[in-house]
Amino acid sequence: MPERRVRILIVEDDFLLAEELRATLVGWGHEVVGLAGRGEAALTLAIETNPDLLISDVRLRDSINGVTVAEEVNRRLGTKVIFLTAYPAEALTSGRTWGARFLGKPYSETELREVIAEIMGDGDPEG
Repeated sequence: MPERRVRILIVEDDFLLAEELRATLVGWGHEVVGLAGRGEAALTLAIETNPDLLISDVRLRDSINGVTVAEEVNRRLGTKVIFLTAYPAEALTSGRTWGARFLGKPYSETELREVIAEIMGDGDPEG
């Protein structure tokens, strides 16, 4: 069980990966406020739901990529960001300057749980 329930928006254009991530996060006691597979939808959902955390793929099948979405949501709402990516160089060039975290695909549930605890300031994910 996480230290506290985190409200999370998932931005991932692979529906199966997004659903698997949603199920994992809900199983840990977090609230998934939405799933978005496109950049514009993600921006709209973020403004509507004001999540604590945005977990985003870097590359989306859209004119607005995950980095642009994350930067804008962070700037407007102060939402913390974790990038899940097979292309870490793309995200690193931007996110490093404003505190985003990165997990390379594939990642383990342990790695994901640890980075969520770290970015949310909850310290040790095991308590």
